Amino acid sequence: MFKRLFFLGLSSAALATIVGVVYTVGYRPIADFMDGRSVGMFSLDLFVRSLTLTMGASIVYFGLRQVVKAAGIAEFIHHLLISIVCLVLVLFVISMQDPEFKTLNAQENSWAYKGYVMPLIFFPALSWITLKSLFVKQ
Repeated sequence: MFKRLFFLGLSSAALATIVGVVYTVGYRPIADFMDGRSVGMFSLDLFVRSLTLTMGASIVYFGLRQVVKAAGIAEFIHHLLISIVCLVLVLFVISMQDPEFKTLNAQENSWAYKGYVMPLIFFPALSWITLKSLFVKQ
């Protein structure tokens, strides 16, 4: 089961990265928050962050399935934990100070940064939950 969860974490990180890059490229006409980085470097950074979250979700799910024998309860606890982590990340973004950007476009549009980041928080969780049914058999 761990092998399937490992590939679930890897695949969902890749999906979250693809969606995040498409979202960022679509957001570029409003403001370019890649801050002078190439799309490749931005994609790599986004993949590493997504991979951290999705692998963490897979490890926690594996641990819960080992401890809690009822699959439905383990899934409920896991999804509740994912929701709590997403909420904490949203509150963190809301409370953080506006970052300093290197490019003039991003600096002029720094007011839109938090609105840009909010969907990026949810992409790893949504991709993990979406792909779970392909990797984990109940």
